[in-house]
Amino acid sequence: MNYLRLISIPAAALRLSACFALGLVATLSTAPAGYAQAAASGVVRGRIYNGATGANLENAVVSVSGSTVNALTERDGTYVLARLPAGPVTLNVTYPGLDDASATVTVPAGGETTQDFKLTAAYYVLESVVVSSIREGNAAAIARQEAALTVGNSVSTDAYGNIAKGDMGSFLQRMPGVVGEYGGSAVDAISVRGLSPEFTTVTMDGSRYAAANPDSRSQLVSGIATGSIESVEVIKTPTSDMDAESLGGVVNMRTRSGFDRTGRTIVLNASASYNETMGKHLDPSGSGRQFFPNFSLDYSDVFMLFGRKLGVSVTGGYQEVGDGLQTIRSTFAANWNYTSPTVGRQVLYADQEYHLNKRVAFQTKFDYRLSKESSVSFTVGWTRFVNVMDQNRPQYTDNLTFDAANSTTDYWIFSRSSYRSGRDFRYTPNDTWNFQLNGKTAIGEVKLAWALTYSDSFRPLDRISATARSNNLYSFTYDRRTSKEFPTLTFAGAVPPPTDPFTNMLSIAVTGTHEDASDKIASARLDASRDFAQWRFPVKLKTGFRVRQQDRDRDADSITGTLGAGDYSRYRVMVQHGWLDGRYAATPIIDTKAVFRDIGFSYLPSGLPARPSVQFTYNATALPLTTANLDTSVTNSLQNDYQTRETIPAAYLQGEVKLARNLQMTAGVRVEQTKAEITSRFENTRATTPEARFATFRTVESDYVDWFPNLQFRYEPIPHLTVRANYSTTIGRPRIADLVGRFSINDLGQTVSFSNPSLKPQISSNYDVSVEYYFKPVGLVSIGAFRKDIKNYVTATSFRIVGNEFGLDLGDYAGWTGNSRINSGDGEVTGMELNYSQQLSFLPGGLRGLGVMANWTVLTSEGDYNGVVGTLPFANNLTGMRPRSGNAGLTYNSSRWDLRLMWNYADTYLASLNTGDPSSSEFIGRRGQFDFFARFTVRENLNLFLDVINLTEENRGRYSGLYRDDRWAQTNLFPRSISAGVQARF
Repeated sequence: MNYLRLISIPAAALRLSACFALGLVATLSTAPAGYAQAAASGVVRGRIYNGATGANLENAVVSVSGSTVNALTERDGTYVLARLPAGPVTLNVTYPGLDDASATVTVPAGGETTQDFKLTAAYYVLESVVVSSIREGNAAAIARQEAALTVGNSVSTDAYGNIAKGDMGSFLQRMPGVVGEYGGSAVDAISVRGLSPEFTTVTMDGSRYAAANPDSRSQLVSGIATGSIESVEVIKTPTSDMDAESLGGVVNMRTRSGFDRTGRTIVLNASASYNETMGKHLDPSGSGRQFFPNFSLDYSDVFMLFGRKLGVSVTGGYQEVGDGLQTIRSTFAANWNYTSPTVGRQVLYADQEYHLNKRVAFQTKFDYRLSKESSVSFTVGWTRFVNVMDQNRPQYTDNLTFDAANSTTDYWIFSRSSYRSGRDFRYTPNDTWNFQLNGKTAIGEVKLAWALTYSDSFRPLDRISATARSNNLYSFTYDRRTSKEFPTLTFAGAVPPPTDPFTNMLSIAVTGTHEDASDKIASARLDASRDFAQWRFPVKLKTGFRVRQQDRDRDADSITGTLGAGDYSRYRVMVQHGWLDGRYAATPIIDTKAVFRDIGFSYLPSGLPARPSVQFTYNATALPLTTANLDTSVTNSLQNDYQTRETIPAAYLQGEVKLARNLQMTAGVRVEQTKAEITSRFENTRATTPEARFATFRTVESDYVDWFPNLQFRYEPIPHLTVRANYSTTIGRPRIADLVGRFSINDLGQTVSFSNPSLKPQISSNYDVSVEYYFKPVGLVSIGAFRKDIKNYVTATSFRIVGNEFGLDLGDYAGWTGNSRINSGDGEVTGMELNYSQQLSFLPGGLRGLGVMANWTVLTSEGDYNGVVGTLPFANNLTGMRPRSGNAGLTYNSSRWDLRLMWNYADTYLASLNTGDPSSSEFIGRRGQFDFFARFTVRENLNLFLDVINLTEENRGRYSGLYRDDRWAQTNLFPRSISAGVQARF
């Protein structure tokens, strides 16, 4: 399945994009004669930087007194004011957190002059460098947000203190409207404004990066190291020069640059994290690892090369993070209504899941200024993110009999159950390479910017799992009367699970899996812009085109077998602790690695001679696989293979018009063509063997064009008060897993999951208004409202299979539960966002070091679900929508101390909808987490820090049917994590 495939652009689309862009460039290159630069005008150039630290200041505002002319500085602090009248002019400079400055310069007729500005502030004398650096990061982000054309938020990576786990997910979830999606106990993906992570575009310096997440469009952010990221901006109303594929929003991570500062900077971090759960539970003896290292080095400098400035930034690091997740889950009787008491059906499992994450990251960036108008930059980065998972899962469901006569709503009695012990090991390394070549130049009055990017991610997966089923019967009770979160589980009978010796076993089922997944993204982009500053209403026209091609491949191999009844006590490992930190009795687990070793189970790329599609070898004497075992293994291996190619050429035209000194309008239109080819195995149901049934591939193609208009207004009635009103249109393309021809059967759970290749993309019309006020010296408060009208909303659905569903003959699975995703009609999302942060430096004495931050997002959603469901008790909420989320924090920065107490919150939401029985729909419960960060300055360039994540060890529940305590079906317990270390600056 590993084919070398070069970029293939639809010829018609490329010609359209090229003609559109180049034609406009040619038009803009010809200036009307009346607007040629007069001999009586000139140019002022300069650089603005922080006089105390040497940091170049981006987005500083340079204005000319007595006129509407102004400019924003570039990332290297430079600015250009063109067509100024010859003679003396006064320039004024403002920047958050620093004192204003002004200077009078003489503009030469037909020439240019230089005027630099060195800004400073009084607090550099009163406060330590570490406190000042945090304030600088906040000021830079606020300056960027205030100058932006769109509704969004910008935050420096220094804004929230240390980042204990070192991953971007933990950082991003603190931004307004952003919610972290947890995979285990780590933030794997993020959502913006309540929508699924599938609809959040994550970019690095404006370009997408590959993520070998084979079934999904969501970007895995847990593997991104924070060391190379200078700041993050969340764009909630994209303009026409941005990709339209951002139904929720765009999260852009800006990498560090050598031009951020004027001189050499070296930052070294060394720390260790402590996780009690990992040491207490991962090893049955309690002697597992408890401490995990973290090292990082950041280096930046500016050199002179051939008389021009070369900025160099190098970041690298190594980190290990140990995390745990503990869970207990139960289910309720089917088809109960919303008013009758909840009736228990079974206790599924109480498991523990442990993750060891290893991250190695390296990135270097070169910025070279070729001339005053031209520069080029090259970035290369590599990340290896390894996840090692060990999951222990005791289950109490086999042969289960529920004693309905003697049970009550919160006291369940089960009998004739047998024990099942499962253990699952997964090793998942992920290598990602990113290359970016960017440049900008000027041809006459036209400014050109271009970018060539390539990103490659490869993720193999090796998995071994085994499940031992006991023949011994027992009974137990499940008491929820005291606590719905942590019910009491009490065993009885001759051989209850805690004492089961594994001498009387029904079977041991083993499964081995090897999977290769890859993702490759290549893109090319050209933008052209021109300012017509001398027109009555100054205009900036911008146009360009971009083409992106993304290839995703997946090759999965799997084998399943069963060891017969017998004595397997040699595989029994007694766990000395109880589940959920002692709340449940200790139960034995199976030694999966020992089982695989004894049956000689291993992956062979060449395959077995007799069944080439089975890529494993094994001891046939120890594991006598039946034909049915091999057939199932071949089916599981072949049906999940696929290749996809998605090519998206796009072109746009955008205009920025200054209607008045304090009123700006941006309008534009973007056109995108989507050409997709999805190749997966075609099932021939008449064939007698799996090899023959899945021997051929089928390619499904789609080709459609969409137009995306947008309109933005930015109004500043008084200095630092900004009012925005925006309209935009965006698209959310279906998940890859939903389009690939896939059919998955779970005999134990009696479920059938399958894809839906007929899914349409979702189109959203977005309306936004916001009011923002920026405090002196550093701070802001904003309030905004938004609405999204979504057509063809895609939702996950479960239903009772009758026979023919979605054109598939499922008669053999009548009565089972079917899982798929459908276009469920139109949806509407409305919401409000509040955001406040301020350094309270106006307070007297030691209180001036206090700072506060808070943000809160509230939204409502409603879908018509094509009339299938009707009126539901939860008001037809759209699945996956987080109705409330927010953050709050109290900081103290003074003298040698930087202290932060942060709270992160995400409310409950409807996770999945069962259209056949809405009372079996699933809700994810609320999560509120406290984190504490402390940093102490030993001396000017040496800091000590301490981080405590999940200070109070908050848990999170799942609910069945409704969000109500009596329908609590699952508890997830997340452990506390502590990190401590040292940071040195040179």
